[in-house]
Amino acid sequence: MRIAFLGQKGIPATWGGVETHVEAVALRLAGRGHEVTAYVRRWWDAPGAEHGGVRLRRVPGIRTTHLDAASHSALAALDAALHRYDIVHVHSIGPALFSVLPRLAGRRVVTTIHGLDYRSDKWGGVARLALRMGEQAALRVPHRTVVISRRFEEHYRTRGHRVEYVPNGVDAGAPAPPDWIRRALGLVGGDYWLFLGRWAPNKGVVELVRGYRELTAPRPRLVVAGADADGGAMARELEAACEGERDVIRPGVVTGRAKAELLANALGVVSAASLEGLPIALLEAMSHGRPCVVSDIPAHQEAIGDSGAALVVPMRTPDDVATALTRFLALSVADRRAMGEAGRARVAAEYTWDSVVDRLETIYAEVLA
Repeated sequence: MRIAFLGQKGIPATWGGVETHVEAVALRLAGRGHEVTAYVRRWWDAPGAEHGGVRLRRVPGIRTTHLDAASHSALAALDAALHRYDIVHVHSIGPALFSVLPRLAGRRVVTTIHGLDYRSDKWGGVARLALRMGEQAALRVPHRTVVISRRFEEHYRTRGHRVEYVPNGVDAGAPAPPDWIRRALGLVGGDYWLFLGRWAPNKGVVELVRGYRELTAPRPRLVVAGADADGGAMARELEAACEGERDVIRPGVVTGRAKAELLANALGVVSAASLEGLPIALLEAMSHGRPCVVSDIPAHQEAIGDSGAALVVPMRTPDDVATALTRFLALSVADRRAMGEAGRARVAAEYTWDSVVDRLETIYAEVLA
């Protein structure tokens, strides 16, 4: 099949759940013999015209906070309409607004809804209206609509929409001795909590840092890995929250070996997010056998299930965060180890990329038939 992916900022993924999802799926589809194209924003750091057998097609956009995604997605959708792809797979509800273009051109269109983005505090009224319009397009324009979580599946089916559940996945976590983190960050393993993800209002990263600062020393250090995806406002707010605090480490965006070491050697992985789809960072932590402490939002509860892989507690305020981290420290070593092993087993049973690609291949074949 000739398959095009659009809606992602680009691949290879350095940050972002959608980008990670698209890269993992695209590489595996290419490895299975399909002809795969991924649309890439002009500013994305990508290695030339090809990545792991996936063709990278660069399309421009207007790089501002509110116009970058829309302008790029519109041009990418138009370009996809003009090429003879068998499947055009559009990711996220914002870009789905433009899925009508390849559909009108006779292409077979699939969309994936990764999250109800209009619920984020990041967006104003006009942007939320556009996202709601994109959601309706994602449900009504394509030949098939995919959702990444069971709760999204229930949400839409109770409203009369046909959707297909295909979750996120992760690779199996492998041991990674703490070499880079020792040299670069002064960490030895088991002496830090890890937050991994974009710095956005819904991620709760500022509340996490403020709550961490309420803990009395001695305490594990806190590694806040990632970056501000939207122009610096969150980075400035986080900078203010960290002022004068030497135990909070911000290594920036981590990939490859650095990311693997941070995941494999953390005392625990923590998320105080208020809104998520199905967080890949949490699934990655579980795949590495790390115990987790996470906010009690539906996305975290779905990922954990009844496995006992995490301490799932309210984390809406800095005081909540401090209480949650204190409870985690009170757990025995045996309890933390059991949590980690439970998470590893749940990911292996429910969230693997190969099973995701198997399901998508079936959906594509059904659409073409």
